[in-house]
Amino acid sequence: MKALIKVEKEIYIKTLILQVEPRHIGDSEDDDISPLFPGLAGGILTLEIDIETGVIKNWPDGQEHSAYMKVCDTGSYYLNDSDGHTVAQIEENYVPNLLIPGDYGDYINLKVDGSGKIDKWPSSPDISEFFDKD
Repeated sequence: MKALIKVEKEIYIKTLILQVEPRHIGDSEDDDISPLFPGLAGGILTLEIDIETGVIKNWPDGQEHSAYMKVCDTGSYYLNDSDGHTVAQIEENYVPNLLIPGDYGDYINLKVDGSGKIDKWPSSPDISEFFDKD
């Protein structure tokens, strides 16, 4: 007999994979993201972020960058466990701003220091937007 059951399971979430195509950077539609921004290739910004610390993996040592990006509802965000398996995702949707610094579900505000740490990363990350309320 086959049965569908819901199982509650405790998991350790290690990283957030952020994958967005910024529409513009800064206060104006004319602003553009620097082609030197780490993680940007072919117009797509991909970052792997430690969920607890807000540190971007493989960030170039000593480089500081800031970007205020409008991404609207086209970004994809993946929560991975310590083995690299995706345990929850938001695909082609609004920014989960309870976790990622920014505004209104349309914007991401990244101010990254020389160690790769994102300014204003929450000390208690809220991942509730990745899960159904039911």
